[in-house]
Amino acid sequence: SLNAGTGSITISSGGSITETTSNTTTDIIASGLSLTATALGATGTGALDIKVGTLTTDTSSGPGSQYLNDKGTGFGVVTLTTGGTTGTIVLTMGGALTDSLGTTATDITADVLTIAGGQAVTSIETDVNTLNLTSGITSITNTGALTVGDSTLTGQLTLTNDADITLHQISAGTNAVSLDAGSTGNILDGNGATNNVTAGALTLTGANLGFDGVTTTDALEIAVTSLTTDTSGANGDQDLDESDGF
Repeated sequence: SLNAGTGSITISSGGSITETTSNTTTDIIASGLSLTATALGATGTGALDIKVGTLTTDTSSGPGSQYLNDKGTGFGVVTLTTGGTTGTIVLTMGGALTDSLGTTATDITADVLTIAGGQAVTSIETDVNTLNLTSGITSITNTGALTVGDSTLTGQLTLTNDADITLHQISAGTNAVSLDAGSTGNILDGNGATNNVTAGALTLTGANLGFDGVTTTDALEIAVTSLTTDTSGANGDQDLDESDGF
């Protein structure tokens, strides 16, 4: 294990950085941590267990995946990147995930991003192709076409994108969900007849809802208490199937 107390740690490796023994014991303690390698950690108990204030990672030379467990009370992201087109980042949080710089610059770049742990995710900017969430109140702005995998929220979800959003199943209980694909992005059904969104108040904004704007229509299945939609930016179509009234 490495312990810098309130100091910072920077590690650069020509290979991967892994645990010598897969376990849940804290591997690195520091105020600021920067890791550059071909890959970081491994799935399951092979994840790197860290307790840090801020985190910077880069596995673009692999390009490799990153598996990180927060053993503290959350941390601020500087930048986390796998290089963009490939690689997975899995963050299991013990506290809130925040933007340490507080800017609109991209914080996390990967093919697949999974955020687990049931904690808050606050004002994070991403450039990912697939997003999976098990989190509390969550606010994310993404760049590029996005697929949202099966996700569970214990707080409000605010997701903004500049292109298509394809939905599997978002389960938010009675919490509010807001999905915004802008005036050019469509919000699409990615799981057939299975429900797409369970929420209290649902707000959907896009060019089209349940329609790709060309030929394919597949209704969004929802179970909500109230609904707000807006496709006026593109004068688009809306195809929705609500299960129990709203």
